[in-house]
Amino acid sequence: MEVLVVTDYAVLNLSDGVGIRCLSVHKDMVAIGPNGNSKPLLLDMNTHQLVFSPDATTKTRQIVRDIRWHDENTLLYVTHAGKLSLADIRSATVVYNAMDPFQSSMYCVKSDGDRTIIVGTAENSRVVFFDVRNNACQTQMYFTQKRSSPIYSLDFDSTKLIAAADRSVAVLNFNVNASSTFQRDYSQRFHIF
Repeated sequence: MEVLVVTDYAVLNLSDGVGIRCLSVHKDMVAIGPNGNSKPLLLDMNTHQLVFSPDATTKTRQIVRDIRWHDENTLLYVTHAGKLSLADIRSATVVYNAMDPFQSSMYCVKSDGDRTIIVGTAENSRVVFFDVRNNACQTQMYFTQKRSSPIYSLDFDSTKLIAAADRSVAVLNFNVNASSTFQRDYSQRFHIF
């Protein structure tokens, strides 16, 4: 894997047959999840250097499925093997690791930038809430449907959790009194392709 610098932009050359599964940008840093890697690549667009070097693996269950920035110094990612990791880009070390309670594949991840991390899993229309202060602290939530489906995408804030499954979008309102709460429009969050 090499980075080619062409005037004002960089080109990351991957080996044949390797595609990019996910991507996340924060300021001048680009986190890339190529197939065949158990951790993301991190490209600094100012220096055109890889901050996280490639970690090639032949284990297909270790592929990075989704990447998000937790804050400006930490990168959050989930793997097909059901592993959640929080990496500090300053030291290039993993500072938090957790596994899905059922070792199910994780499809998507979101963070509030503080203590809460929510992942969508591959089985039973289930999301898992993690607390970065305590590795043993996990809460699971099932979105009941006629057919079980992965949670492909999700978003949340202090009032709602929205989860996109195979054939539906589920909304969980965290407020007990919904009639007195300002309703937010989340229609721009999901795009139909």
